[in-house]
Amino acid sequence: MSTGRPAAFWFGHEESPLFGTLHAPEVPQRGVIVLCPPLGREYAYTHATFVQLAIRLTQLGFAALRFDYRSTGDSFDRIAGDSDSHGFEKDVRTAVEFARSLGADHVGVVGMRLGANFISRLHHLDPVDATVLWDPCPTGKSFLREQRALALFAGLRVADENTDALDLPGFKVAPEMSEEILRMDLIAGEPGSAETGGLSDKVLLLTRAERAADRKLVERFSRPHVEWREVAGQPQLLDVHDDWPVVPAEGLATVASWLDEIMPRSGSAITAPSFREVTVAISPDGPSS
Repeated sequence: MSTGRPAAFWFGHEESPLFGTLHAPEVPQRGVIVLCPPLGREYAYTHATFVQLAIRLTQLGFAALRFDYRSTGDSFDRIAGDSDSHGFEKDVRTAVEFARSLGADHVGVVGMRLGANFISRLHHLDPVDATVLWDPCPTGKSFLREQRALALFAGLRVADENTDALDLPGFKVAPEMSEEILRMDLIAGEPGSAETGGLSDKVLLLTRAERAADRKLVERFSRPHVEWREVAGQPQLLDVHDDWPVVPAEGLATVASWLDEIMPRSGSAITAPSFREVTVAISPDGPSS
């Protein structure tokens, strides 16, 4: 089955659009899978994995949308003074709504690490067909602690642990974004829509066998609509220093085959995204419109 060339574009809010890349097969599509990446160094380490997953999904008849959150990657910064306490979730919602605007009858979402956390808290969104939470972070604080430990092991300077500042290699965000991440708690926090079934009645939770905190996640997500599996390869993908990250073949195959089984076989062809011009001003803090 042949696939078309990926199309890159900006979409979403006029003043702070998201950057996206759409991979689409050259055949009638079964729907769109929105891919929600991690943050910081993990974003860079998982780039090849998400590209390969997008390609695999097109071979199964899906279109796949990769995107960057605002103030990360090639997306524009959040609007100055924006005090939205759910900004990351808003970006995921924008991506899902954009996928639907292309004419997709069916939409699924896949998130890894903090990307899974953002998905799990989605509200004010019509249900999707399938949800994959791939190696989610038990809490925002646990993510910060792990990133500090990895950076220190690599001999890199990081912010003081008592500051709650997210100033790590490859990851420096505004205070409101830091607070948003640090409030995330899949273990003891309020149930999110992925946990309750409000987001989807088909959820796949993928965890690591070697991490004790994941057992608490499994207990918390023990619901009839949630299928749980352990997958290998995450340490070789994310917990690396001088070595190149290794694409987790088992995890990638698990996600693709599960979506192939769960998602409907039929669907309508999606329309190509419309391209729009944006004026980019480059400053020391990054691009702005």
